[in-house]
Amino acid sequence: MPSDLMEFFFRAPVFLENDAALTGLGEVWYGAAKGKKIAVFITVSTGVGGSRIVNGKIDANFFGFEPGHQILDIGACSGKICKDSYLLNRISGSAIKKRFNKKPEEISSKKIKDDLSRWLAIGLNNAIVFWSPEIIVLGGSIMNIIPLDKVRGHLRKILKIFPAPPPIKKAALGDLGGLYGALILLKQRLQ
Repeated sequence: MPSDLMEFFFRAPVFLENDAALTGLGEVWYGAAKGKKIAVFITVSTGVGGSRIVNGKIDANFFGFEPGHQILDIGACSGKICKDSYLLNRISGSAIKKRFNKKPEEISSKKIKDDLSRWLAIGLNNAIVFWSPEIIVLGGSIMNIIPLDKVRGHLRKILKIFPAPPPIKKAALGDLGGLYGALILLKQRLQ
């Protein structure tokens, strides 16, 4: 339903925004990226989403941010782009369940967790070289099975263009990050 139709029914202003963008905004104002000028938030859950927050605001975009749809590996399908080429089809909860026929929380293999860490590090490398963030915050349920120390280790090996990767932290606000972000967005839009 378009926001103008919702405004008619609710008789109040309505603002629509992506959940990952709102959570990223919340993390910059109150969470793991508090006070940072340029932050990237990546959520790894059922899918993979993300946002870039600049000077305490969701960065301008035309279509939205879709870091899960970045192409990581065309070799996965004999040099062609296929579903296995994309980050979200490597590390999302849906992809894990489909590939290993297990719920993500049932994954105990260190090898699988290391592979997930490496694929996420490649995706973060791309986010860093494109968005040049001061910090990266990672959220979502799959970050409970992907070891952050392994992600950082792989990223240090992969990222060669800059002297060091930016800090990578887990989201601090948990399930409330989007609500914090929504309150900030509301305040920003009504001013």
